[in-house]
Formats: sequence, structure tokens, C-alpha cells
Amino acid sequence: MKNTIKVFLVLLFITSFSYCKKTEEPKPIIESPAPIESEPIAEEPPTTKEIPNPSIPSPATFKNIKEAKGDLDGDKEEELVAVYDTKREGDLGTEREIHIFKKKADKWDLLHKSIGAILPSRHGGMMGDPFEDLVIENGTLVIRHFGGSREKWSYTHRYRFQGGNWFLIGATSDSFLICEESSSYDYNLSTGKVNVTETKESCDSDGNPKGKPKVATSTFKLKDKKSILMDGFIPGSTEAKLSKDKSFYF
Repeated sequence: MKNTIKVFLVLLFITSFSYCKKTEEPKPIIESPAPIESEPIAEEPPTTKEIPNPSIPSPATFKNIKEAKGDLDGDKEEELVAVYDTKREGDLGTEREIHIFKKKADKWDLLHKSIGAILPSRHGGMMGDPFEDLVIENGTLVIRHFGGSREKWSYTHRYRFQGGNWFLIGATSDSFLICEESSSYDYNLSTGKVNVTETKESCDSDGNPKGKPKVATSTFKLKDKKSILMDGFIPGSTEAKLSKDKSFYF
């Protein structure tokens, strides 16, 4: 009996010692990886490229970013139109100028300068530089812009030389959300007529058009026709009211 008790005590001691030893062993420490700090990506300003081999030297510090030639005053002779990036910084980027030249004795003489009709370099929002093109068509100066983010917009403006100055005679204002809706307002400032096209469409999960888009057209006539000079005109800043609850900007 005594031997049995001794064996039991020895076994109890060994078991308790093993248990204490296990509980005293420290658990391994798992270190979490240090957080990786990412620096914010700086938004690069839009680059304005100068056109190669311009027809006329640019003014000091200016960049010639577009040229067009054509008859603008009906005399069967070509005028030269140059768009300059002035490098003058504003809230929406660098300011642009339009210079119109006429050739006299094989030399381009400056006829007119205009600021406003070409939007600044960052006016296009996420799309960058909004200035798309300047061309001469049917004796008019045509300027195109494009910009936006989720909702895109585009403007086409037409200017004509009449009464000794440059006037806005036509404007097309478009806006669209892909796979949702779009609208187009084509405004003839000479007649006051506005043609409106509104489209609604849907797409599948892959972004492909689903079914035929729904297109609605209408026509309005603005009573108050205003003469708008090219000088100082800012595309997209002028409101035209078609009715009590319908208007657009051009």
C-alpha cells in the first residue's frame, strides 16, 4: 500500500512538472508586415505641343499650337489663323489667343487678336486639354472643344467676319453619358432656330448597346436674338432658355 502511494505521488509530480513547463513556454510572436506607405500620384499638367514649322514666328514665350488657312472675308485670298498658348497661368490652365493675319506684299500682317474663344489648357477636366481643332469652312472660323469626366461634353462654334468684326453665328452643344442618355442642341444664332436631339439607350453587362436607342427631336425658335462677339466669348458659359423649364448652355 505504501509503495502504491509513493508511485502515485511520483507520477503526480512528473505530470505537474510537465504541465507547468508547457504553460511557461512563450508563444512565438508573429510580426505583421509593416504598412507600405504610398505617396500620392501627382497629377501631371496637360502638355501643350507646338506645331512643327509654323508659317509665322510665334510671339515671345508663346507656343503656336494650331494653324489654319482659308478665305474669311470673301476676297478670294487666304487668311492665316494661328492659335497660341500664351503660358499665362489661370485657375484652369494657360490662356490661349487667336491671331488672324492677312497677307500683304508677301508678308503676314496681323489683323485681329482674340481671347476667350479657345478654352484654357485644363478646362477639359479629367479629359485634359479641351481644345480639339480650328478649321476654316465656307468662309467661317470653326472651333471645336471636348471634355468632361463621367459625363462628356463637346462644343462646336462658328464665327464669321461681318460688319467689321467677328461674330458667333452658330453653336452646337452636345453632352452624353455612355449607355444612358445624350443630348444635342444645334443653335443658329442668325435665325434663332434651335434643333434638339435627345437620345436614351441601354447596354448589357459588357457595355454593348442593348436594343434600339430611343431618339426624340424637337425645334425651338428663340425670340431674343443677340449678337455675340468672338472677343471675350467663353464656350459653354452662355445660357439659352427654350421654355420655362428647358434651357442649355453653349
